[in-house]
Amino acid sequence: MQKNKVADKVRRIILIVIGAAIAGYALEAVLIPNSVIDGGVTGVSIMGTYLFNIPLGLLLFILNIPFVYIGYKQVGRTFAIMSIIGIA
Repeated sequence: MQKNKVADKVRRIILIVIGAAIAGYALEAVLIPNSVIDGGVTGVSIMGTYLFNIPLGLLLFILNIPFVYIGYKQVGRTFAIMSIIGIA
């Protein structure tokens, strides 16, 4: 039973990393070169990059901290850890 649980968590982490890589590629290959701003934290981060010349990845990480904290408090530790993995 424990082995199956570990395998499920590893599978979830792999899928999160694949999804984050696809989103990151879309961001860098489509949105930014064509000057398209996305919604939410990503859009605010893109605008911050243009305005303040701060790296996009750093802004994404910083602006997501409050949401990860709220998710930790409301949903739990596993959600927060998986969110941090996806953001990183």
